[in-house]
Amino acid sequence: MHVYLVCDTEIEQTTKPDLQDLADISWLTFNEPSTNNFTLTGTDVVGDVTTIYTGNIEFNSDKVLKYVYDELEMKTSDETQNRIDRYEWSLTYTPGTGTESNGGNGGNIPGFQLYVVIAAIAIGFILIIRKKNLSNIKIN
Repeated sequence: MHVYLVCDTEIEQTTKPDLQDLADISWLTFNEPSTNNFTLTGTDVVGDVTTIYTGNIEFNSDKVLKYVYDELEMKTSDETQNRIDRYEWSLTYTPGTGTESNGGNGGNIPGFQLYVVIAAIAIGFILIIRKKNLSNIKIN
């Protein structure tokens, strides 16, 4: 299963098809309650073991991952064997904390200084070119 933080074509090409493929399992049901918001739910009973799955993935209107909820509950007739695995993630944003707060020095958007990004890209290109040159020398 692939879930991207910021999506464009990945929602339609990867996330949604992966969820639909999982729904091919007979006891899971895929649903898209609204555009780019997906659910995968189901209950499976085998003998005295009941497995309940609930999954929700939501993207906002900008196709940025907004919310993920993933829960797997396993119950048996012996209550001491019950187990719940749960994962929940949500994007938080406080209105008014855009790029111009804190005196216009970049605001509260986390990340790296521009010169660090440029240096990292430059080092990456140097390593790629060097590797390409070394492989050309070995071939010749």
